[in-house]
Amino acid sequence: MERYEEQPNFFWVNIDQTQLTEREGKFAKQPYGFLWHSEEEQGLEDNPLPIMELVEPGDIIFFYTQGHIEYLGIALNKCYSSKIQKKIVEEGDSQGWRIDIDYSFKVDPPMPMTPNMGAIAPILPAEGSPIYEDGTPKPQYLTHLTYKLGYLLLQICKAELPYRTLADGPVTAQVRTWSKNHEIADVVEDIERVQNEELLSDEEKQNLTDARLAQGNYLLEVKKRYECCPITRIDFYPSLSICRPKPWRVCSSTEKLDPYNSIVLAKHLAPLFNNGVISFKEDGELMVYPLLEEKFEEYHIPRPLHIDLPAACQPYMKWHRENVFKK
Repeated sequence: MERYEEQPNFFWVNIDQTQLTEREGKFAKQPYGFLWHSEEEQGLEDNPLPIMELVEPGDIIFFYTQGHIEYLGIALNKCYSSKIQKKIVEEGDSQGWRIDIDYSFKVDPPMPMTPNMGAIAPILPAEGSPIYEDGTPKPQYLTHLTYKLGYLLLQICKAELPYRTLADGPVTAQVRTWSKNHEIADVVEDIERVQNEELLSDEEKQNLTDARLAQGNYLLEVKKRYECCPITRIDFYPSLSICRPKPWRVCSSTEKLDPYNSIVLAKHLAPLFNNGVISFKEDGELMVYPLLEEKFEEYHIPRPLHIDLPAACQPYMKWHRENVFKK
């Protein structure tokens, strides 16, 4: 299998209801989703790994479910080995291969296949088509589309996104071109730096990548320290975000892996902490940016409020108060 010379390449994913969590990114608890293939399914006849290995950053992916194309995704990186939590409510990891996807591009309304098959059917390849001529999906999970078919689908979907990538630029340059969410690009850039660091072993790269994505052993260690958001007491982890008092980019390698450089907050509060609107005193008292005190009342959080801060978290929270919190 080879990529086409035209840029970008196009791919098609058939997903059902049980796989919609991939699009929503629930397993990873990140602002983007992912394609996933487990090592446990390596022996399947329809093995998507060879096609996953063709995907490059900036490639366009069509997501088909229940007779419609609902989303377009933009690949953020190449296929890499990774672990994910098997189920949100169960412990345990599954090893496999993954591609992170930006799902900023919703097809609204979803594009139905049947009414458009008159235009699509004549250019379906004899081999390697993701659908039959009547528009029903074939059983394979991932398909590499011809450029002609991919470009036609892009037109029919009336997608408002560019269809030209920076062919030779760094991953993050492509991500910033495509993505509307610069936080995604920051994450990808951090991971890219880790993967390109020649002095790190493969295990060290994996551990740092897991920590940046808040997954794997790092996530398990954070969960031991924070069972819930200490402000709202919400304990359903998909509704929580892991925040770093001392941001990743100014941390040493040791600090990046330290689960004490973290605090778990409800998703609606995490941006306030990350942008310095709120912080915590040494005794755990909640601090609020004075100019936004009135606005903060809309969150209906009783004040004064104190949380329990682990002793090992204190140096990081001190850094946050001095360098991030708005005074």
